[in-house]
Amino acid sequence: KQVITHGRAADGKEWMIIKKSEGMNIRKTSAYNAVKHDRKACVELLEEAAKKAAAATKALNKETGWDQHDPNTENVLFDDHMTKAYLIDWGMARKQPVSHAITQYRRITE
Repeated sequence: KQVITHGRAADGKEWMIIKKSEGMNIRKTSAYNAVKHDRKACVELLEEAAKKAAAATKALNKETGWDQHDPNTENVLFDDHMTKAYLIDWGMARKQPVSHAITQYRRITE
């Protein structure tokens, strides 16, 4: 669970507190380094990484209503074996309906 808590300030602006991400940039993972010289395996790994990132976005939105709103390769970290994705850089985050996250998920994975 990345979001510790969230709420609304007296001025109406929404806020959230997230815990520090445990992951690392994809290029530093042992999973990526094991396949980076094998084009086919690398593409497969990157496609799976995109699905994990999109699923993390969708799950977080469903759980909290927040959308990270800037999904790109620099804003997603992974554990060393790339089994889990962590979203970072919440500067553009906003409340969004789940349907918005689903649209983003489809765009990223298609």
